[in-house]
Amino acid sequence: MKAKTLTILTLAAVLSPAACQSTDAAGPELKKALIEATCSAVNQELKSYRTKLAEAEGGLGPRENVEKYKVRIAALEAERDRFLNMTPDEYPAPSDQGKTDGIFSGPDDVGPVVPAFKRTIPVLVRNTYASGSLLDVEGASRSGPFYRLAGIKGGCVCVLKKNVHYDLTVYIVYRREYFGFIKDYYVYVADLGDRPAGPQEDAGLEK
Repeated sequence: MKAKTLTILTLAAVLSPAACQSTDAAGPELKKALIEATCSAVNQELKSYRTKLAEAEGGLGPRENVEKYKVRIAALEAERDRFLNMTPDEYPAPSDQGKTDGIFSGPDDVGPVVPAFKRTIPVLVRNTYASGSLLDVEGASRSGPFYRLAGIKGGCVCVLKKNVHYDLTVYIVYRREYFGFIKDYYVYVADLGDRPAGPQEDAGLEK
């Protein structure tokens, strides 16, 4: 009787929502990577706004842009410092909600996305990537949404081979300020999910 009770309790523990939660989805290594990717995204934005500030101080555009960009840079520096000092324990578990909603679904608020949004996006690599590069997302238009590299598992973007299809598992960590309602995200790539192109597709690709 005791053995039967113990078996039931063990099964209940295994099948509980907490036990079924993926260790990858909430593990400290992934959380650490997402924090680092967020810092990378903020640094990319800082670089962009510092360039804009220098141009504005040089006389390009309305004079009021100088103060506008200074305020934005200060806010970005505060964001960067917040994440630089954040521990994996302080970062909430990423959200699986809507992970298969497609490329057009994503957070609406500008700035860090906490918790990160998990998505699967189809990509056909047409260029050599680096940190901050735009991913060649299949199905996206000139109006977006845009997905930019802020980090990748293993640290080397060289694993994304040119002329290869991938179903990338990504986590959206930051939404950029962009024109109008166009969505422009920074993402961390957690899994490649590669699916090599067939012979006919290969024939149509630039070498």
